[in-house]
Amino acid sequence: MLEIKNVSKHFNNRKLKGSAPDDKEVLENVSFDVETGEFVSIVGPSGCGKTTLINLIMGLDKPTSGEIIINNKKVTGVGGDRALVFQENALFPWLTVQQNVEIGLRVRGLKRAERKRIAQRYLDIIGLGEYADYGIHQLSGGMKQRVAIARSLALESDILLMDEPFGALDAGTKNVLHGEILKIWKKTQKTIIFITHDVEEAVLLAGKVIVLGYAPDNIKEIIDIPLEYPREGNDSVAEYVKYIKDVMARSAK
Repeated sequence: MLEIKNVSKHFNNRKLKGSAPDDKEVLENVSFDVETGEFVSIVGPSGCGKTTLINLIMGLDKPTSGEIIINNKKVTGVGGDRALVFQENALFPWLTVQQNVEIGLRVRGLKRAERKRIAQRYLDIIGLGEYADYGIHQLSGGMKQRVAIARSLALESDILLMDEPFGALDAGTKNVLHGEILKIWKKTQKTIIFITHDVEEAVLLAGKVIVLGYAPDNIKEIIDIPLEYPREGNDSVAEYVKYIKDVMARSAK
């Protein structure tokens, strides 16, 4: 479904007016593939280009060189085949829960009844069906993030990109949402690319973990995680811990 082919991204920053540009290399010759329906986590230290990579896949920015291909078509900008969930939920506080979920559908020109039907479906999937008419201010942080996920799911895109979506939440809420996102993934069969700095979270969720480092050697390792779900508290817990240690060790190199 997704091919990242020798993608590089440089930023030219001028420190002072009239000075020579400072060429900062963030990504250099990054290549990997993602299969249809795969759940892939990308881990790495701050500043290694995780969010830059997500923005390139989303089409919010363009690579300096290389190309990104989705379903045999080169990415040249934002498209309906991709949806993005940010770390901050970016909801509109003056709209209801349902109206927030409908935003993208309104942009696409869907009629009111169809928007409502689709929004309700995904609110039900994330367990907030009874909160459709609530105001955003009435929700907890975890509930707000669920609404943001429902808004992205409602677009019914092929690929769901998630940029540290649970990074600002407490541990208990994160644990609940881990279970929710796995249920959503299994139910919708979407391709998910999940950015996180939390190695344990990456191994808990993904079937493949890409360990990212600093340029020019961005791809440090690509590790398959062939464990059954759930991965905590079952017979394979020792293997689960082993993979966490393995990813941590590769991240530290």
